[in-house]
Amino acid sequence: MKCKRIFLITSAILLSFILCSCSKLNPIKKNQVMIDTIYINKLAEEAENSNRILNEEEAKLKALEILENYFDIKLYLTEVNCHISYSEPNRVEQYIGEAFMQKATTFENAKSVLEYGKYEIYFSLLDDYKETEYYILELEAKTGNLILYYHYFNDSNYQNNVSDEASVIKLLYEFVEKTNIANIENIKVTSHEVNKNNIHFFEIEDEDNANSKGRLAVNGNTEKIIRVLIGYETLR
Repeated sequence: MKCKRIFLITSAILLSFILCSCSKLNPIKKNQVMIDTIYINKLAEEAENSNRILNEEEAKLKALEILENYFDIKLYLTEVNCHISYSEPNRVEQYIGEAFMQKATTFENAKSVLEYGKYEIYFSLLDDYKETEYYILELEAKTGNLILYYHYFNDSNYQNNVSDEASVIKLLYEFVEKTNIANIENIKVTSHEVNKNNIHFFEIEDEDNANSKGRLAVNGNTEKIIRVLIGYETLR
């Protein structure tokens, strides 16, 4: 009987010890599970964000930012008509076309739009009912990087303000240096033509990387950049 009593006491002590040990271990396991869960959720969030594209409002604001920083044009959404559309990757693929596809994919912006699509954004002034001046921009949907810029306006009031070629070329170099357009650091002009309306058309690329390529048009009457095509758009 005495031995049985000793056995029961010993068993109780051992059970108590085990329970205490478990109570100490459980918080560690729970904390570890929490840490693992947070880490997994963080990885999932990062993965989701890595595939995220700009929404329409973000794309509009990015376009306005480019107009101001690149072209010194300050517009406000409250003062303009704005139309925006999104082209899905398959639509972009159709636009590029099979004939240009292989060459297009050597450009980083083609890889981006073929995976994430692109935005087309149109701005005109609210009181400009005849649309005598408007802006069109195309942006990579993922990064908001500029692909295409077009500025239309009636330049009849500037016909007598013809700039010399040196001034236009100087403007081109200053613009590329300021904006690092098409990731061009060392500009090389590969083509320069002028039409009867005194519009200068340039094809440029980086001295060290022929895939950093752009096409620009400068209005020689106003000394304004009126067209920019970057990367795969230069193939059109």
